[in-house]
Amino acid sequence: MSGIYTCSDGAWTKIADVAAYETKYENLPEFDAESERKYNALNGNDVAPPVFDQITDSRDQHVYKIVRIDGEWWFAENLDFEVGESEHYEDNVCKDKCGVGYYYDDAVHACPRGFHLSTRKEWKNLIEYVGGEDYAAIALKAEGDYWYGEARNTVGFSALPVEIDFYSENCFWTATDNVLFDISGYEVQEGSNVASQRKCSVRCVGD
Repeated sequence: MSGIYTCSDGAWTKIADVAAYETKYENLPEFDAESERKYNALNGNDVAPPVFDQITDSRDQHVYKIVRIDGEWWFAENLDFEVGESEHYEDNVCKDKCGVGYYYDDAVHACPRGFHLSTRKEWKNLIEYVGGEDYAAIALKAEGDYWYGEARNTVGFSALPVEIDFYSENCFWTATDNVLFDISGYEVQEGSNVASQRKCSVRCVGD
């Protein structure tokens, strides 16, 4: 039987049979931190089950579903209140659940009393909570025939794709000057110093 040898005082000494060496290590589990993190993110293993509630916007009596994620109350749907030059989305993939598209200047004033436009920091915390920017999109996207690629909605955020003139926007404004977040296949990407005249959705967070 072949084996494993070491050189000592100019002579080769057998220290183990190959069969014994292989047996010792063959049952060790493979471990890849990145793949494990992805698995946990996709299956919600690292996050608490979502807790839902609802609020009524006193301005128009619209009832919104909200969800508690990592200690924060987030809107679980896009804001649907027209203000300034905002525009209600129609005939889109998400149909009557698309909400309103806002220019940045309108977005910062759009949320109802008791809530505010989500900040860059709140988005960064959300993304990290659900597994990091490389996998966050899958955890945040609503399940159903809305998207290309996987959608697990593990925390109840229920992101929906929005199309304007056949272009997919999928963007959300933050309260930080001209900073938004785009949701795509797997990733959630931050955009800085973008055009303030781009129309994006709004997610409000409790004060």
